[in-house]
Amino acid sequence: MEVKEVGGDYNEAVMQLAIYSVAGLEKLRTQSLNIPNSQILPSLGWTIIGHEWKLHISWKESDGRVVLGPWTALHCGTGSYHDLFTLLNLVRRVKGWFETQYWPWLVDKVLSIGAVHT
Repeated sequence: MEVKEVGGDYNEAVMQLAIYSVAGLEKLRTQSLNIPNSQILPSLGWTIIGHEWKLHISWKESDGRVVLGPWTALHCGTGSYHDLFTLLNLVRRVKGWFETQYWPWLVDKVLSIGAVHT
């Protein structure tokens, strides 16, 4: 999450989130983990500027190019009841994806590397 106050610099928030996302995706591909680009799951992040929340989805293409969000269909926030309920629904759905897809992948592909098996 990259959070800025009301009137904060959105471009700065996006740049900081992009740096985190690209670095995280690259770390998964490096010599230490050596996970092929095609097997790396997307990275999710939020920019929050005042009441406006934007979900950003980043992933690596097979050629190594990084694709970065935000995804306009997934904008929500805390400025109205409608925006708030949209945000809560999106957070619930992201949580479900994280629990059923990302966490098992992370445990299998990333956290198990270098673990001592007895």
